[in-house]
Amino acid sequence: MADLPPAYEVLRKHGIRFVVNAANGEFMTNCPNPKCGGQNNFVHHDDDEVGWHCHDCSESRIVRLRPGPARAAGAAAGDGQGGAAEASCNSEQKAVPGQRVAPTTPRRTSPPTRWR
Repeated sequence: MADLPPAYEVLRKHGIRFVVNAANGEFMTNCPNPKCGGQNNFVHHDDDEVGWHCHDCSESRIVRLRPGPARAAGAAAGDGQGGAAEASCNSEQKAVPGQRVAPTTPRRTSPPTRWR
């Protein structure tokens, strides 16, 4: 068998028929759930992931085709030494003379309202 694109290979492994020339990588096809067997399965795929959702039995799944971005060793360990997200969360805003600085988190002064 010829090498298939990664999205088609994932669909084939799950028993889903794929449409090679589908516009925007979206098409309707068979459901992979043997208890359903419906033909109302919406499939979407792109370079990063392939996903499907059957409108008959509600089975759905998203499969990543590429691994997520690599994190620095310090960020993965959570030692406070790496990672842009960690740095942005823990950084203090420095005030510039004459400039107002908004607080980073809103303060709640009253208890939440209960809906009746």
